[in-house]
Amino acid sequence: MLDTSTELISFPALTETLTLELEQQQQALDIANQIAETSGTLAIYLQELALLVFEDWLEKREPSLRVERAANVLVNSELSQAIAKVINAVCNLQVGDFNICIIPSFGFSDPFVNLPQAIVTIPQFTAHFYVVIAIDDDLGIAGIKGVNRYDQLVKDISNLVVGSDQTYELPLSRFTMSGDDLLLDLQCLSPEEIPLPEIPQPSQDYIKDVIEILNQQAINVGQWLYNQIDELAQELSWQLLPAPSPALRFSRNPAQELAEILTIIDIEIPAAAVRSYRDFQLAGIPLRLYAITWQLPQFEPEGDWTIVLILGASPGNTPPSGIKLRITDFTMVL
Repeated sequence: MLDTSTELISFPALTETLTLELEQQQQALDIANQIAETSGTLAIYLQELALLVFEDWLEKREPSLRVERAANVLVNSELSQAIAKVINAVCNLQVGDFNICIIPSFGFSDPFVNLPQAIVTIPQFTAHFYVVIAIDDDLGIAGIKGVNRYDQLVKDISNLVVGSDQTYELPLSRFTMSGDDLLLDLQCLSPEEIPLPEIPQPSQDYIKDVIEILNQQAINVGQWLYNQIDELAQELSWQLLPAPSPALRFSRNPAQELAEILTIIDIEIPAAAVRSYRDFQLAGIPLRLYAITWQLPQFEPEGDWTIVLILGASPGNTPPSGIKLRITDFTMVL
């Protein structure tokens, strides 16, 4: 039998551990192999194993409570599978009337928690309680490292900068609640005491858009807007365009084509505006997206700007019937 007493001395904040069962490990591995490519197998494995551990812990500690997986059945939901691949957390779980989010942690020694931005900023993924569960395959143990409430977590990240991987690095010490505290709140609080952001309707397209943003498959116009023109132009193959001039009037190039489009739609663009375009394909059809942005006058609130986006077919092609341009950020469809 494994003696973990020496290991547990190193983790005084850990209130209890559970032994990982071989059956749990195999089940998590089977699910990971079903829905993940090689690069994402470990993350999916830890997510599923952390969920199994939490379900086991809750059943043993308070049999009257149970985890409802209805909104997060990874093997039965294509959307849930896509979410699991890009957000390293198990969202949309319910215990009673409370939403629960599980954040898996590889091992017990890390003093920080990698908190996905999406689970605290996107209404569909927010939860009343966030539970950090450590997994140590080598020792064959798992345990609750800490718990935090949504309202407190929002305050904790308010002064943090999100990383390039769309996560916050949050000290584990911010997850001050224990498993006992969680059980008490689940039975004594009402969900209204921890208000969550309202979920906009409809949300299906919005969630798919967010997944594309997290996968970096969407065109990142926002990065370009925040004065990172050269970096984005290189990364996403944006082509910067000169301002209109008489020398371009009789040439056929993207700059002149854009000028003609603006004349047709009758939009006045300041000379200082930054113009760019990107060619890409949708379902094999060549398309072109023009983006024009400029800062508003100084008397407007600092940092305000305007953007004009124009989507059409590349020269010599016809756009598909019914095509629409949808712009999404982390909070809504704009």
